[in-house]
Amino acid sequence: MVKLEGTDEFAEEDLGRMLWAKRPDGGGLLKLRASHELVQDYRDWLATGCNEHEFELVAIQARNGSLMYRRQCANCGSPSGQWISKDKIADAETLKTISADLREQYAKRRDAEWKATQRRHVIQQLHEGDSDYADYLNSPEWKAKRLKVLRRADTICEGCRERKATEVHHLSYTHVGNEFLWELVAICDECHQRVHARIESEDADDFGSDEDGEAW
Repeated sequence: MVKLEGTDEFAEEDLGRMLWAKRPDGGGLLKLRASHELVQDYRDWLATGCNEHEFELVAIQARNGSLMYRRQCANCGSPSGQWISKDKIADAETLKTISADLREQYAKRRDAEWKATQRRHVIQQLHEGDSDYADYLNSPEWKAKRLKVLRRADTICEGCRERKATEVHHLSYTHVGNEFLWELVAICDECHQRVHARIESEDADDFGSDEDGEAW
């Protein structure tokens, strides 16, 4: 747990989600200042989540069309207990049917809600000016970490294992500034372009193009 000044403690995962955001111009990530307003908005977002599950016995439809049975929160998809055999359920045909990807849909919806709230803070901070992220990319700490990753890969791309690695790409931004080395990969220009194309396609509804693997 990490304690921000004047706030409650946050898990590292929460801290990363709250403070790191995409730049609207596709210029990588922006580290937001932990203002009182941002922290309060994040707490409010957490409070609107499915924190008190309402479990009920449901039929869950798999992608192949078959039905499975268990107790599950009909709101967020969180499961309770093990799968239940149909022959142990009376009137199984009367149960509510829920999609197998309900939990994934809920997570995506919640993530989109937070990003929409976070966007206001991104725009405000950009208007005020920010250099934290750029400073980190030019820091001796990042350059040393980047060199370790390239050496680990013997300067061979970890995407294709054919071409020379020229970039170091983040697989996760949860620990930006204090990354685990396994969160970083060495890749070539071609693989770098491929991963950007995939990310931009997946995140088209966010700020715009995502440059989370920008060449550093």
